[in-house]
Amino acid sequence: MKKHTFKVGFHRGNKRVWFQGGHLTLASFEVAAPYTVTITDTYIILALTSYAEVDAPIRKVSKKPSKSGPVPVIDLNSKKVSQFFGEATQCNVEFGNGWILIKTGAAA
Repeated sequence: MKKHTFKVGFHRGNKRVWFQGGHLTLASFEVAAPYTVTITDTYIILALTSYAEVDAPIRKVSKKPSKSGPVPVIDLNSKKVSQFFGEATQCNVEFGNGWILIKTGAAA
């Protein structure tokens, strides 16, 4: 498990957190891998899944082109994400095998 602090940004009026490359690969989130997002009052969890495992909406890891090949990308940006982060300007993230746990960090 690896922990890291990320900046919470803005995009189109909502809070945003963006992950790409090595952090995602470390957690086994490869390009096109299916995953679910669960948002609670205290955390957001991204979990790899198969299409048959859950009834929840399933997302796919996006990609960004690079010279060495596609790089995995996850961009969380919505009203629910904005509500979760509130006044926070940073988030604390734990990367495990098949999961990513996001908690709010420092506020402005």
